Amino acid sequence: MKVRVCKFDGCGRPAVTRGMCNAHYKRWWAAGKPTSEWDGGPPIGALPPKPCVDCGAVLHPVGRRQLRCEPCAAAAQKASQRQYRARVRAGKTVQRRCRVCGKAFEATDARRVTCGGECARERTLARKQLSVCKFDGCGRPVNSRSMCKPHYQRWRAAGRPTDWDGGPPVRTYGKAKGPCKFDGCGRPLKTRDMCSAHHKRWLAAGKPEDWDGGPPIGAMSPKQPEEHVDWDAFFQRLERNAGPRTAALARFELRRQRQLRAEVRA
Repeated sequence: MKVRVCKFDGCGRPAVTRGMCNAHYKRWWAAGKPTSEWDGGPPIGALPPKPCVDCGAVLHPVGRRQLRCEPCAAAAQKASQRQYRARVRAGKTVQRRCRVCGKAFEATDARRVTCGGECARERTLARKQLSVCKFDGCGRPVNSRSMCKPHYQRWRAAGRPTDWDGGPPVRTYGKAKGPCKFDGCGRPLKTRDMCSAHHKRWLAAGKPEDWDGGPPIGAMSPKQPEEHVDWDAFFQRLERNAGPRTAALARFELRRQRQLRAEVRA
């Protein structure tokens, strides 16, 4: 079977859709789906080799920020840990300036950026507020470019416009608060102002527009009286089909269950 290849010269990846591979198709989508002649941009994955900052060995990065080769990176990490432990044992401190209040303080850990607990809590709250989607009324955590994941996907699908209002409100699934809209239910909302049980009923009924919710959920029909069982005929049939040993075990189990029920009632 012949495998289709991406239409751009020098790519060689299998074609996924519109004669393009997955990487070129994402590029074309991000570029706003240009209808004119599009050259596909620079070769995918072609990054210039660069040397290690320590030993000078040639690195071949694949789209990630790599400064050192693996041996040099491990050695640098161990050296940093040794320096930190030596600084702690010697009682040496580093002069830092708090990023919240601006006061100078001394710290053993060079990575510390706040002077105390109050400033650390204030910085954490400020970072949480900044990590919310920039569109009013959204409240979802930021995924990329100060937008949540649904708004970011919308923005990419719209061609990455510069002045964009975010479109209509993003629908929330399964996060609504409050009780079910049907009287007497009281269960938490799942979707479409209904609880999970009523929503399943509504789907099974064919999604009717004017629907009363049916009978109350959990209301059991009156129990029917137990039918009389002819145990003698049952054991005879069991012995005939499964053998006398199985029938004897079944008789023993029936006697044991009757004794347990009698003890419970007593």
